[in-house]
Order: sequence, then structure tokens, then C-alpha cells
Amino acid sequence: HNSPSLAIAPDGETIFIGDYHGNIHLWDSHKGQELSTLGGHSGIVKAIAVSPDGKMLASGDKQGMIKLWQLDSKTEVCTLEGHSADISGLIFSPDSQTLVSSSVDTTIKVWGRV
Repeated sequence: HNSPSLAIAPDGETIFIGDYHGNIHLWDSHKGQELSTLGGHSGIVKAIAVSPDGKMLASGDKQGMIKLWQLDSKTEVCTLEGHSADISGLIFSPDSQTLVSSSVDTTIKVWGRV
């Protein structure tokens, strides 16, 4: 699968794959079947992270936008703005309460209480 970003759920059951069209595909890691698709980015999904508690997904795109998704309902919770270029990395804190993002604009942002 040719994709710019991917992540796996903490329980190993679901693989998240970002694509060039702004979508995130959720795949069953055992059956190799697509479960659903989250759409919402206007361009390439450059980075994906799943919270350690498995409840939230963060995705960042080429325009510097970050979206937070509630995984049980598969709905977008919010969009975080603060970077002016591609998101290059996303990571949640061990308690799943904080998201840290990096960008090719040479900034790092700490987003508390996500």
C-alpha cells in the first residue's frame, strides 16, 4: 500500500493509513479488510498517531492542519491550527491527554487536554 503515513492501534487490531487525497483508511490487521474511511483533510495526510488508550486518532496534513478523531464514533472532534507547513510528526503522551506535533516550519506545538 503506497501511503505517506500509517499507525497501528495499541491493541494491534486496527491499522490506520493516510493517503494522498486527505483520507484515513482503517484496516483490520488480521483479516486485511478495510473497515472504514475517515475523510476531512484537503491534502496529503503526512502523519498519524493513535492515543495509548486507543480512544483518539490525530492526523496531520501538508497544509499544517491537525485533526482529532474520536475512534469509537469515527467522528472528527476538532481541527488544531498553529503550523504553517507540513506536519512531520505527531505523538500522544503516555496518559493520552497531550498531543505534541512537529512541522517542517521548524516548530513543535504542545496541545494539552486533547
